[in-house]
Amino acid sequence: MKQGLLSVIIPVYNAEPYLAKCIDSVLSQDAPLEVLLIDDGSTDGSANVCKRYAERDTRIRYFRKENGGVSSARNVGLDNALGEFVTFVDSDDQVISGSYQTMLNEFADSATDLVCCGIVRQNEQGQIVDRYGILPGRAAMTPIEAMSSCLASDGPVGFTVYAKIFRTSLFSGTTPIRFPEGRLMEEAYILPHIFIRCRNIIHIGEPGYVYALRSDSYTTKPLSEECYAIYDTAKRYEAELPSLFPRFDMRFLFRWRVESCTNIYRTALKQQNVIDPKVFERIRREFSRIFRKGLFASSISLRTKLLMVDTVSRFFLLRQNTKQHVRRGGAR
Repeated sequence: MKQGLLSVIIPVYNAEPYLAKCIDSVLSQDAPLEVLLIDDGSTDGSANVCKRYAERDTRIRYFRKENGGVSSARNVGLDNALGEFVTFVDSDDQVISGSYQTMLNEFADSATDLVCCGIVRQNEQGQIVDRYGILPGRAAMTPIEAMSSCLASDGPVGFTVYAKIFRTSLFSGTTPIRFPEGRLMEEAYILPHIFIRCRNIIHIGEPGYVYALRSDSYTTKPLSEECYAIYDTAKRYEAELPSLFPRFDMRFLFRWRVESCTNIYRTALKQQNVIDPKVFERIRREFSRIFRKGLFASSISLRTKLLMVDTVSRFFLLRQNTKQHVRRGGAR
């Protein structure tokens, strides 16, 4: 392990159109770093881009593997990282100039194990859509506060491993931490276990990472069985969080579950004509399970409750319109 070095792990899969901008944004950082390009079996020209950069910059190491998903690619990066610190970047995103050094400066305190920054979301035209995880200034937090922030809709610490720099030692030890392969929301699996290993967690307050919104990304596609990962995470956390964080306020988890189920169901109602009926029914059932309890829970905000009621109204209106359409069709 090289003291002071930052290992930047970039999983790559068919990212040729935007990979160069991503790599350039990392290489331009005024921080001591190495870049690990993990080619997850790309079938486009991504391999050529990676090799070209690796040949001309000694800070870059290129790895080629069979396609296994982003978790397996990140794990290859962790197994080969040489730095005292490690971070992750998605191959279509970018890092804001100077942010890595700003974040690394926080590790001057030897008790700091994790540093976070805010995120700017940008569309394909390069326009800023929104910002999140931004604070008025630098903030220190405990592991419990970081976990609670992940579950809060306006929390500055999200379920991501990008926009964060970790001490690499957090992933090692007698029980190494690795990303679960073949699962969605893989970050949600590891972050609680990372947090409990942290002594100090710092948020620099300002944005340091640019997240690219793509028309073909998971977050913009019609809902599928992939969204079940949120329900599975909520169920797993119900058992896991009290044991990991004995004083954890489980109302944070309940609010996150209510807000997630409501938002997914609202999206499903808009997409009802294009998503699988079985998927729609599962989403509807998950919302129904939390509706009554959420509506009368003091921990749920008035805004969320109004959104829940509006969601139910939309469902009945949609069903009524569907029945009228069927009747008109039958009359013909």
